[in-house]
Amino acid sequence: MKTDEALKSRTWFLFLLAFFLFTAGIISIGSYLYLDYSRNYRTEIEKQIEAIGNLKTQELVHWRSERLGDGNTFFKNPTFALLVRRYFDNPLDTDARDQLQAWMGKFIEYFQYSRISLFDGQGIRRMTLPDDAAASPSAVFLQDVPEALHTKKIIFQDFYRHDTDQRIYLAVLVPILDMQDTSRVLGVLTLRIDPELYLYPLLNRWPTSSKTAETLLVRKEGSEAVFLNELRFQTNTALRLRTPLDRVGMPAVQAVLGKQGIVEGIDYKGSQVLASLHKVPGSEWFLVARVNSEEIYAPLQTWLWIMIVSIVILVSGTGFFLWILMQRQSIRFLKDQASNASRMASFVRDSNDAIIIHDFDGRISAWNRRAALMYGYSEAEALLANVELLSIPGKFAEENDFIRRLLENKEALSFETQRVSKDGRILDIWMTVTELTDEAGSPVCIVSTERDITARKREEKLLVESELSYRRLFEAARDGILILNAETGMVLDVNPFLIELLGVSREVFLERHVWELGFFKDVIANEDNFAKLQKTGYVRYEDMALEGHDGKRHEVEFISNTYLANDVKVIQCNIREISERVRAQEQLQQQTEKLQVRNEELSQLNRLMTGRELRMIELKQQVNDLAAQLGQPQPYLLAFMNAAAAEILRTTPKHDEPESGTAPIGPLTVERTKG
Repeated sequence: MKTDEALKSRTWFLFLLAFFLFTAGIISIGSYLYLDYSRNYRTEIEKQIEAIGNLKTQELVHWRSERLGDGNTFFKNPTFALLVRRYFDNPLDTDARDQLQAWMGKFIEYFQYSRISLFDGQGIRRMTLPDDAAASPSAVFLQDVPEALHTKKIIFQDFYRHDTDQRIYLAVLVPILDMQDTSRVLGVLTLRIDPELYLYPLLNRWPTSSKTAETLLVRKEGSEAVFLNELRFQTNTALRLRTPLDRVGMPAVQAVLGKQGIVEGIDYKGSQVLASLHKVPGSEWFLVARVNSEEIYAPLQTWLWIMIVSIVILVSGTGFFLWILMQRQSIRFLKDQASNASRMASFVRDSNDAIIIHDFDGRISAWNRRAALMYGYSEAEALLANVELLSIPGKFAEENDFIRRLLENKEALSFETQRVSKDGRILDIWMTVTELTDEAGSPVCIVSTERDITARKREEKLLVESELSYRRLFEAARDGILILNAETGMVLDVNPFLIELLGVSREVFLERHVWELGFFKDVIANEDNFAKLQKTGYVRYEDMALEGHDGKRHEVEFISNTYLANDVKVIQCNIREISERVRAQEQLQQQTEKLQVRNEELSQLNRLMTGRELRMIELKQQVNDLAAQLGQPQPYLLAFMNAAAAEILRTTPKHDEPESGTAPIGPLTVERTKG
């Protein structure tokens, strides 16, 4: 009984301890999350304000640059200077006056200047738009006109308040130089800017929704910081609201004192603010982008209450279910351990890779089926052996030291090595080595997962050798070879022979469509011709001519075939130069024609000679006949010639027989004897 009570008390003590630790953990985590969220939130707000400040600063720089660019339109402008000179020399020159007013009017219309005035070299106003003679220039403004005349440079006049209408303006003063004599200043063109039209709205716009966000523009005047724009929460402040520089808690004062970046402080209306300070390059302005801290941190208060309520609900709900969850977790953990152990054993046993476990001295303690198939040692043989058995003789110490040095990083590593099988074969292996540790984190053994990549290495070697052989044949071929993308017609490769044949560089061919190469205009003159080549796949021409870079014509034979190369359909064009063959054929043709002429001449001579012989036989026969009539012996023996003569007479064409009474015999003739 006491034992049961003690066990029950111990159980409740453990439960309360676990509940307390869990509650403390939740509160700690909640506090950490809240603080982390607060830091991240503050960082994001700072980035947002900083980005807005940078944006406003860049916009101001861009705006000033545009205004100075407008001034450059007139500065050293020969056309405008000529008009000013004409007008000043002759105020009655209405054409010059009208053109000047047209220029000035366009600038007022398109670039939102409130007034443009033209002063002569003595500082006297000679023309103004809008034409309001009663509106006199401000004394502050007139102070900078002599400076512009003297320096001959464009002057950007900062914020000033007009003496008469008490409005705030800025201005760009442009000296007008006589382009015929650049040392002479004709006058000054002043472009007056009303900040209410664009600049103040630009500063007042805040890109996000905010109740307190505001952009301030300030400059330093003596020992004071002067606000240059109208403020959101206080009116009539531009050039009137001034703050002594000893109020260093104000962001505006910190800005004019040279501080930049994110600061906290008290603004002009006494509110705690977070501000981003920026110096506007090229000016005396400082920009302050600020938001009230109360508005910034309001979402954090809401998040804090949500966090507190969530922690209370979580702690309350967890107390009831903690014991049940712990029991279920224990049961599930035991089941998972058994299941994981079973799955791990199945994985190791049936893996497609060899899995070997050995200690740091190399003694093997686990050997799966794939290891037995790969290396030829049974599991029983392997468990009695050292992993050195698989190493190339003399390489075990080096390999073991290499693995030890790699495992110092406490990470799994993979590398390529070689192993020796039981039958002495050298295997290329891709090995992944992992160091196993116990619960205390101490290393206990090494697990290596090994994959046989011998076949892949052999295929890679064959592929490299094949590609090398192809490249050698390609480079050494004495026929031109052009490889095209069969889909696009883009030239992928060209061999040196074709480059040398045409006398151009390799770059002329590559990354260009084949129809863009003028060399092949007789075959592929345009994209339509290439479409036909795509469709037929095989084309052969034996009577093409290519013209090289030097203008020399090359007679070629053109053959194209289509095939797949690395899953890309390509067209290989073989161009064989046959200029020598064509020339040989032409020479053979010429010789054949000459032989035909010579043969005809010989035939004609033969016919002439045959006719002469027949006439001689006929004359001898006539002499024999005459001797017989006179009772004298025949002087010529012609009996043996009768058959041959008859055959000659039979085969001799009739047109070969002379039509006249004489038969040609060389240059002489013999009179034909009748009867």
